[in-house]
Amino acid sequence: MFDAWLRPEMVRHWFAPGLGPMTRVEIDPVPGGRFHFDQQRGEEIARHWGTYQVIERPRRLVFTWQVDGVEEADTVSIEFTAQEGGCRITLTHDMDARFAGYRDATQRGWRTMLGGLGQGLVAQPESTPQALVLTREFNATPEQLFSAWTDPARVRQWLFTSPQSEAGEQHLDVREGGRWEITDVREGQSYTVCGEYLEVSPPTKLVFTLAMPQVSPNSDRITITLHATAQGCLMVLRQEGEDIAAELSALQGGASGGSEQGWLEMFRALAGVLARHRGEGERTAHDQVRFERLLPGPLERVWAWIADGEKRAQWLGGGDLPDRVGARFQIHFHHQRLSPLQAPSPAWFQPYDQGVSSDHEVLLYEPPHRLMISWDEHEQGGSQVLFELTPEGDRVRLVLTHQRLANDAAMLSVSGGWHTHLAMLEEKLAGRTPESFWTLFGDIEHRYVTRFGLAATPH
Repeated sequence: MFDAWLRPEMVRHWFAPGLGPMTRVEIDPVPGGRFHFDQQRGEEIARHWGTYQVIERPRRLVFTWQVDGVEEADTVSIEFTAQEGGCRITLTHDMDARFAGYRDATQRGWRTMLGGLGQGLVAQPESTPQALVLTREFNATPEQLFSAWTDPARVRQWLFTSPQSEAGEQHLDVREGGRWEITDVREGQSYTVCGEYLEVSPPTKLVFTLAMPQVSPNSDRITITLHATAQGCLMVLRQEGEDIAAELSALQGGASGGSEQGWLEMFRALAGVLARHRGEGERTAHDQVRFERLLPGPLERVWAWIADGEKRAQWLGGGDLPDRVGARFQIHFHHQRLSPLQAPSPAWFQPYDQGVSSDHEVLLYEPPHRLMISWDEHEQGGSQVLFELTPEGDRVRLVLTHQRLANDAAMLSVSGGWHTHLAMLEEKLAGRTPESFWTLFGDIEHRYVTRFGLAATPH
């Protein structure tokens, strides 16, 4: 019963039965992981999403719950209690008081789904899956994702490697019948994965074999399909073959194996690679850098994520913003709280791991279009940050300009920082859980040294 909430193939059978086909079931069943359930209902798509907060198999499950048109998330708690002849489920949906009028409809909806769950388990006896299927939505186009799988310069940053790698080699002959091989060295030990490309159909499909000769003489088959979505690209990975089937059959229901954990870790690294290659800043003057992002609207929503301290704390730093020019305020930065997914900070930043605050002044306040604040006031008179928002259909163009930077070191510092913080804002507005700040940050400073020709040394 517990596993039926976390396995996509089971959710498809019981979620809102009779209302329409499920068009998307995406589940990352770990604390901090996200889920997305989309269902075709007539001509409309009903979207539900949230974040897993507690997963205590097989007793307790807690997650946030959101639907289209509602900014705030509810909390759903489920308790599973064994009893003679079955299992008792106690579901508690903690709703915002403003939506009390929807209480009865929400209750009817959950009763319908729980009824479908019971019928689905009877009609669908549990069987051992023969293939591993993973899905994840990325803030990228299918072309960008396909390149991340086939461009050696990008592949070496995430595929079958890790931050602990000491050296590595990649050979990719990306054509049908071509061979590929990646060797990674960790703690003096070499690990090799290799295979053959079976289908190369850019930018939507890539099929190849996967073998690890030092572990098994067998090869699995990997199929990557890429689907454009309103918020980016949905990637579906399917791994099938003798070895993965044996691994899955040895798992207890709902547990994840080494292959799944390995792919998910690589997907997190891939998200960082895509973020560092997307939306790079432009040096528009010797003391000025400019970033542009096209964000999900409407305009007032994007403005709130900049002006509201609680929302801003989720991608940059918290602190109340005064609504008048000349007023002073603080921004409180805590990078490790920007995502439930954690990665260690680099040594140079560790003194600030517990948070740091900075002083600012409101220089321009024109909601919901323009905001300018002071920055780094302790450095040669300080610099200025200008946010400009312009609606474009159902999206909003954000232009962020950081000007009056004192030197190349300041240019480097703010370029890498804004690039990464804006990547987190994009993920938040798209309803996705961002990777940790430091996973996204990666080697971004090295990229800006080269891009801008800076006479400064990365940290």
